[in-house]
Amino acid sequence: MATIPLRWLGASRRKALHAWVAARCAEWLRKWSAADDGLTLEIHELDEARAQGHPFDPRWHLLREPTGALHVKASVAVFEAIGCRLVGAAEADACGIAAGVGRRAMIDLAAAVLQSPIRSDFTALPGPPEAAQIGPRHGAMGFRLALDATQVELYLDAAACDLIVPASPPASIALSARRSAIRPAMATFDIVLDLGQVPVLESIALKPGDIIKTTTPIDAVIHARTPRGRPIFAGALVASERHRAIRLSGQPLTREHPP
Repeated sequence: MATIPLRWLGASRRKALHAWVAARCAEWLRKWSAADDGLTLEIHELDEARAQGHPFDPRWHLLREPTGALHVKASVAVFEAIGCRLVGAAEADACGIAAGVGRRAMIDLAAAVLQSPIRSDFTALPGPPEAAQIGPRHGAMGFRLALDATQVELYLDAAACDLIVPASPPASIALSARRSAIRPAMATFDIVLDLGQVPVLESIALKPGDIIKTTTPIDAVIHARTPRGRPIFAGALVASERHRAIRLSGQPLTREHPP
């Protein structure tokens, strides 16, 4: 079974795509409108793809370029209405001239949106396109264009959307050095130094001023471990400024040996 990834467009990319299509539509209207009767073209974003239709639906057309594809949902009557409004005709002619003008105008608009220098003809589809080609959840975006009372729908596929407004690369996470990333905290551990053994009777007889000499030399090796038993460091017992101290001789704890 084929796996189709889901990839919605973000709000900023949808806004940029809307602005791009609106700019192309404005240029298209100035280029194709021969009537000076205040034609208005409204552009609305479609939240969901509306691919309803009969098994054979002549209203769906496709313009495919190497850079992407654009689906148009418009019937012959819609092409006629667009042609009539562009040329300023009151009604469609019997020869199909208005329909031809409307169709060529829509091909020109689709090619401009796709940034294609070649004005190829539409390919009539035998039925509605698949959701993966026009659905928002697959990275596509749809628009409803309203030329006065005439409406037509355009759907940009994911490749066309990526070409017009490329997705920003994911921001890399700034990594800090391990030492600076560690929160300030105090680490505690216990070191037990075996000083030797003494008979109980002798320990009872001890009095202030007596000196007990241990069997542990001043340079005895000491190993420090965490409560879990992992080594922290090794060293030797020394005297430093009237204090017992430890001179490190082994490798301190590193990130390869977490506590």
